Amino acid sequence: MAQTPKRKNQAHITAPNAIENLEVDVLIIGSGPVGCTFARKFVAADRSVYMIDAGAMLSKRPGEHLKNSFLYQRDVNPFASVIRGHLHYLSVPTNNQPALTLDPVAYKVDRDRYTGFVRNNQNPDQNPNKNLDGAAASYAVGGMGTHWTCACPRLHSSERTNIISDDQWAALYDEAEGLLNVSPRRGISTHPFEHSIRHNVIREILQKEYNELQGHAAPHIHGTTRLGDKNDGTSVVDPYSRVWGFDNLYLGGNGLIPVGSASNPTLTSVALAIRSADTIIHGRQSQTDSHLVGTASS
Repeated sequence: MAQTPKRKNQAHITAPNAIENLEVDVLIIGSGPVGCTFARKFVAADRSVYMIDAGAMLSKRPGEHLKNSFLYQRDVNPFASVIRGHLHYLSVPTNNQPALTLDPVAYKVDRDRYTGFVRNNQNPDQNPNKNLDGAAASYAVGGMGTHWTCACPRLHSSERTNIISDDQWAALYDEAEGLLNVSPRRGISTHPFEHSIRHNVIREILQKEYNELQGHAAPHIHGTTRLGDKNDGTSVVDPYSRVWGFDNLYLGGNGLIPVGSASNPTLTSVALAIRSADTIIHGRQSQTDSHLVGTASS
């Protein structure tokens, strides 16, 4: 049995295929920006944390932004292929069409006998007519943080849930910007996509449709695990990101944001993670001894 390291803020990386029993205060599933926000808050509060991720570790330093590579610093254009390669589609409907190029001696599954067999990340319970074909998530240590553009705007008041007051949002955004080291509010007036043709075209179309949108915009769809103030079937988590019906299970990520937004939602997801972590640390919601935090993308 492997015990929790004596120093609660000590990094502990488990070797592949190793079997260990660990006792920790918080288990975090997902190592993207939101998962790291939870971890940072808990470690600062002297909690023991164990973080796991199903994806590969793509850099020597866990979760490092892959664009830091010298190759992409010289020419960023090939990096688009890296992003596409790291995105995995969510809840793909089953497709039993034969693969005509498949070798006849290749392994096959008896579909009549194993009707629920999942292949190629396909979900046999997914209705193909009720699916977001383009919804995808990163699958690696560091999650979206391995390739994202680091755009950190505050959502417009019309895009934010009113369960949290404007004053609370302002305080959460301030802390989130500090954690992510957001710089535009520190004397940098230009926007990194100011001269992007595609970005400006999308922004102009959205502004024509929604007059209240100002500045820069790009559509983002989320809300699969939405936050709500009532357990009436329209939400998955309560105002503090705790899953309805559970005492120590919390979610994080863009899925908590109830409606789509016209800009990158990462800063808002980090702000919600801060609010949730503070709730757990100060015991305002759950009185249990251990917690499970899951993070998702959309």
